[in-house]
Amino acid sequence: MAALIAAAIVPAFAQDGPPAEPLLPNTEPVALAEPAAALSEEEAVAAALAEYAANSEAVAALAALPADAFALSERLTFLPQLLTGGGVSIPPDQNPTPEPRPERSADVAVTVRATPSIFVRPGDLITYTFTLRNLGDGEARETKVYAPVNRQQVTPISTSLNSGAGDWLSENSQERFVVTFGPLARGATRSGKVVVRVASGLPIQPADPIRIELRARYTWRDGNSGGDRRTNWAPVLVGSGPVHADFVWVRVTPDRGPAGTTHAFFSNRFLPGETVSAWVNVSRGSDGVRALSVRGTANANGEVELRVRSTDTDPDLPRGTHQIVLAGQRSGLQGVIDFIVQ
Repeated sequence: MAALIAAAIVPAFAQDGPPAEPLLPNTEPVALAEPAAALSEEEAVAAALAEYAANSEAVAALAALPADAFALSERLTFLPQLLTGGGVSIPPDQNPTPEPRPERSADVAVTVRATPSIFVRPGDLITYTFTLRNLGDGEARETKVYAPVNRQQVTPISTSLNSGAGDWLSENSQERFVVTFGPLARGATRSGKVVVRVASGLPIQPADPIRIELRARYTWRDGNSGGDRRTNWAPVLVGSGPVHADFVWVRVTPDRGPAGTTHAFFSNRFLPGETVSAWVNVSRGSDGVRALSVRGTANANGEVELRVRSTDTDPDLPRGTHQIVLAGQRSGLQGVIDFIVQ
């Protein structure tokens, strides 16, 4: 009898192929996502500045969070390189040189974004958007995203996946949910969403907020050996009201100082192994934008720290309040924070 019960229960949680009825209610996206059109540098900067202005309150909320609210258990172990050839060498076991990929291999980057991204109220919803980009030479035949779930904090309640493209929720168990995405052509981009409800009984603790975490593992199959990687980290804090920003968290130390001060900009929200570049919106963009030669590679935890001296040739900043932007080259994620040259 126990075996019969187990046989009846397991298919409800994990499936080998799309079931006649989805594991959770699914809303079909309006249309398949087309590959994003490339913006010119000027267009990208203008669009980013417009977003910063629209999200100024959320950016300020991010900066006001407790210093350890988004701290990882592991410490930062990587320092950046410089385009000019200087900087700190990378330990071989920290960021090993990728092996050359065979021809016609897929190279899938999966980014997760939470909405809201900063604070969520107990009992409210969080929408996780998983965006896949195939940056390789060949098709990804299938991509699986494995997302751990803490059922004491959240419960998955619905999805928005394109069944016509072969996307479906293939597992919804006590420990995780799994989204299976169908074929993804070279250069293609596609997204899918999973909605979770936050437990209504979670307490609001302003001094030590509860953190709802999500970092998924993902794999893909292609014509060669496929791949196995991790997404970026997308934590959300439990608070008194929903607060959202389109930008990831960045910490600056110190946040102000006289001309010549070296400011360290740290974030742990990027894809492991991706290159992170930066630029400065001088006087919050009113005096133009200055590209920086400093760049870094996010470590295995998605952490990166860039150091900028305000009087260096770039950016050579005047007195005032400026914004630095950290930009992930694979994920498309951007972090922004103000700093002051006194």
